[in-house]
Amino acid sequence: MHASHVHSWLDDDRSIGYWVLLLGTPLVLALVASLVTQVAMPDPAFLEYVQEYLRTGHIAEVAIPLEYAWLIALSIKALGQHGMEILQAAMYVLTVVAVWKLARRIEVRSRYALMAGLMTALYPQLPASVVKLWDVDFSVFVMVVLLLCIVLIVQMGPRIPLVIGTGIVFGCGMAERPNMLLLLPLLVYAIFASHTRWRWRVLALIVGGAVSAGTLVAVNTLAHGSFFLSGNGPYNFAQGHNEFTVEALLQNQSSEPSVSLFMKAEGLSYQGADIIADPKFPGFNPRLQRYFIHHGLEYIRNHPINEVKIAAVKLYIFLSPYLRLHRGLSLWTIPVYAMAMVIPGWLVLLLQKSRRGFDLYDRIFIATAVLYVLPFLLTAVDPRYQFPLDIALLAHIAKLIEDHPSMSAQEAHPHQADATASKGYPQEVPECK
Repeated sequence: MHASHVHSWLDDDRSIGYWVLLLGTPLVLALVASLVTQVAMPDPAFLEYVQEYLRTGHIAEVAIPLEYAWLIALSIKALGQHGMEILQAAMYVLTVVAVWKLARRIEVRSRYALMAGLMTALYPQLPASVVKLWDVDFSVFVMVVLLLCIVLIVQMGPRIPLVIGTGIVFGCGMAERPNMLLLLPLLVYAIFASHTRWRWRVLALIVGGAVSAGTLVAVNTLAHGSFFLSGNGPYNFAQGHNEFTVEALLQNQSSEPSVSLFMKAEGLSYQGADIIADPKFPGFNPRLQRYFIHHGLEYIRNHPINEVKIAAVKLYIFLSPYLRLHRGLSLWTIPVYAMAMVIPGWLVLLLQKSRRGFDLYDRIFIATAVLYVLPFLLTAVDPRYQFPLDIALLAHIAKLIEDHPSMSAQEAHPHQADATASKGYPQEVPECK
């Protein structure tokens, strides 16, 4: 195939070859994962919740978010025993499309938007998670779609249908990851950054807030049988602020083992009868919740220097390769190390861009990264929590690569890519001088 012909359809997102490559890649990888890999359960608790919902129509647990287990149970009821794989494959493919759309919306040309989509499709954890009973594909999908909604509101203004859709996505995000509430300032900024009348902006904020809250209530009520708010916040706070946090993080890439250690040091047992649970709410214990909050606050107050060290270690773990399943350098860990390079690579490109100044989209992605990472530094952290941020940043990485001076110089060369291609959203590509 002639090189110029390849360039032509790479720059044309209306060509069949373009979409065959963009959609075919994740579809093939999802199919391969389903055929050659057995269903895995990194967190066996999800299986218990899915089976409980299929058996009783509700999940009694209230200590953790239940949205993902509820959705998997619904997919199995609707689609049979392969419902989980079908649902997660669909979310995987839609995530690829959402990243591509996000890239196009932030003024990335077709070729580089395709690159962002393919980087998403080839991100190893996404196809691997199609057959895993854990919430990676779901949480990544929600994160990318929410960021796309934010960019659309900034560009198009807070139109009520768009605000309602954003509210549903945000409510679903909070139902599965309560710390996504910290992205609220970005949503408020998107609404008030528009040039619409003040009263319409206030109305959009009220409607969006009501829809988000209603979605959260509806999801939790449908999953549990009555409304609840997950009670794992104090537990996560305590495991992130105690004398064993650093040791647990460095040994296990998780601070969760520190809970039993500091309770044992105080003569308590997390599983024992020292603190009596409320039989009406399995997994929820008001006395235990207050104990966790008190212990965490006391540690912060009495060990401010150690808190700095804990925050640094948490950031290190967040950026580390997810080596819980495979350790050392092997065929299995090479993709894991590659995934861990997304955020550092983004930071390098961002540092280079800082010399030329940040635009609006740069600031949106920077704010998203800061607001997303912050709650993990304040509570508990795990390397897998970086996956949603990794994928959201791929669209911005494509933009930073395209905007890099070396790429601009290549595009200016008469024998390089088609000089007539435009970005499409919302301005034309500026001429290289």
